[in-house]
Amino acid sequence: DPRIRRLAIGGVGAAVVELGGIDTRLVDKPTIVDALTTTDPDSVTDYTAAAFRTLVDAIEGDHRALAAQTTAMRDSPIDLGSVTAPTLILVGDEDQLATRPEALSKAIPGAAVQTVEGDHLGTLGDPAFVAALTEFLNH
Repeated sequence: DPRIRRLAIGGVGAAVVELGGIDTRLVDKPTIVDALTTTDPDSVTDYTAAAFRTLVDAIEGDHRALAAQTTAMRDSPIDLGSVTAPTLILVGDEDQLATRPEALSKAIPGAAVQTVEGDHLGTLGDPAFVAALTEFLNH
């Protein structure tokens, strides 16, 4: 899409290439959807699904919107070779949902990977994440 001048991707890795999105080897989509839509957050026992819930709560996000997006997520690989915008892949060094970001980088022509400290949620609060994202988008 020519309207996209720069593309920043955060918190994902090889699963985008191999599975089309969320790493369903860690958690399945229905478990995430249930965690996001339950009226009893204490009933969520899956660690990864609870992390999604915690993120949405922390940013005062829309649980139903993320649940709908999760439901609509592809179950098959995406053709990433057609991406033409300069791309930065930002991941946390302890992010279980963003394993092997180099696989994603290889699938997107010219993409670069930058790693910062933190897990899936912790990277968002890391000044290095914000600095890397801002620097990339401002060029």
